[in-house]
Amino acid sequence: GLGIETVRARQFRGIGRCHVGDLGGVQDLREALRLSLDLGLGLETVRAHINLGEAVWLDEGPGQALDVWRAGIDFADRRGIVALVSWASAQTLWALFDLGEWEELVRIADEQISREQAHGQSYVTGLALPYKAHVLVRSGRVDQAAALAKEFLPLARSIDDPQVLAPVLAVAALVEQARGNFSAALGLVEELAEATRDPFRANQVMDAVRICAAAGRLPLARKLLDEVPVALTRLRYVLLTGEAVVAEAEGHLGQAADQYAEAAERWRDYGHMPEQALALLGLGRCLITLGRAGAEEPLRKAHDLLAAVGYEPALAETEALLEQSAATPAS
Repeated sequence: GLGIETVRARQFRGIGRCHVGDLGGVQDLREALRLSLDLGLGLETVRAHINLGEAVWLDEGPGQALDVWRAGIDFADRRGIVALVSWASAQTLWALFDLGEWEELVRIADEQISREQAHGQSYVTGLALPYKAHVLVRSGRVDQAAALAKEFLPLARSIDDPQVLAPVLAVAALVEQARGNFSAALGLVEELAEATRDPFRANQVMDAVRICAAAGRLPLARKLLDEVPVALTRLRYVLLTGEAVVAEAEGHLGQAADQYAEAAERWRDYGHMPEQALALLGLGRCLITLGRAGAEEPLRKAHDLLAAVGYEPALAETEALLEQSAATPAS
């Protein structure tokens, strides 16, 4: 009765506040979970874990979010609440991607996908597929990623929810870029810019901006960056990274180097291993182009992180730059 309504109201308020960048929303979601546990609610307690985990992921980091989601899954398993377990498991993929736990991500995604296919595709498949594809495209398995993209793009467009559509459009654009189809990649980035307006779109901006920079479409990159809400920690770092990419593309290499250095520290503290590695790679690249000393250290760190997850294209670039830095002593 009234207890459930209070919990739901607190959750809706919390989600709404987080989406407009009001951090009081995280406290609302914590309070909703506490109330739900106190009242001995079942389904609502699992839902409270799912919503809190999302807010924690955006504001505190993937490690903390994973703890919240796993606690929700454990609670649901112990009480036989099957309905939301798939949803919570699918959201753990977001955190596993950030943490560089890519093998675990693919294992859980495959479990999800086969479970869903047995019961007909659903929303959860739309959450799981793009994160598996993100890992595949970054591991250099472009054809496998492309096959997945072909499958999930129509599904995501039909679902038309930003938390499904935004990562799908971003990874489909990465796949097209990896295949050398820049115009198709930019078309998907433009669709991302038009189709979604919230933290889920903002979360995909780094990949989209890198595609724009590589294709020389900086006005589109700036449009995407101008619309990133910055109250939530993760999105502030998204903006910092995107600005570094644009500064580098515009030839402001000193500024870009400083921003990449800061972004690498921020992502390290937050717990986003792939972005930490890419920021270190960007820093090394700028220092080499500037002819400055000190490129080797960030490039070696980037190399170790990228090798640990098998991020093939970025790893190849890092190795080439390490050879270059060894061959050309800095002035």
